[in-house]
Amino acid sequence: DFCLSRGLGDVYKRQIPNSSDLTLGTSNFCIEGWWYFTNNTTGYQVLASHGGDTADQQNGWVLLTETNNTLYFYATDSASGWDVALGGAQVPSTNGWHHIAVTRSGNVFRLFYNGTQVNTQTVSVNIALPNSREFRLGSYRYIPGYPQSFNGFIQDFRMYIGAAKYTSNFTPPTAIELIS
Repeated sequence: DFCLSRGLGDVYKRQIPNSSDLTLGTSNFCIEGWWYFTNNTTGYQVLASHGGDTADQQNGWVLLTETNNTLYFYATDSASGWDVALGGAQVPSTNGWHHIAVTRSGNVFRLFYNGTQVNTQTVSVNIALPNSREFRLGSYRYIPGYPQSFNGFIQDFRMYIGAAKYTSNFTPPTAIELIS
């Protein structure tokens, strides 16, 4: 697993070169963190992603809010469409911290918002990247009409590969430790 943190006051977007250590494949996993939205009316906002480019837009995975401000997690094993499409009814409000997590346990994918499971999908998929694409926190490779950068702050982002940390509703910490 790895963790990236940034304190309040910094707009944080990070790119990490592709590595087999970041490939989800068929492993159990948990992607989680705290996001503080400063604007939720700008359309697509990517929270984290791994994949995508102008030739094969749909590959790897992406955690985002869509134009209707609904949370989504998409994942695929190819460039022919999303095999996993988890949408949540939650609309993150601005000017407050929100804990968001997505997990995989076996073939069951779950999306959580502030500790509450908002969607689940069962599908067998090997989440792979057909090309070398960097991991991005707070952005996605730009494609006209597709997801854009996150507007806000990110704290305590974690990605666990090999462990589905949450498989049912949970209580996230009541306060996060901000780094100054």
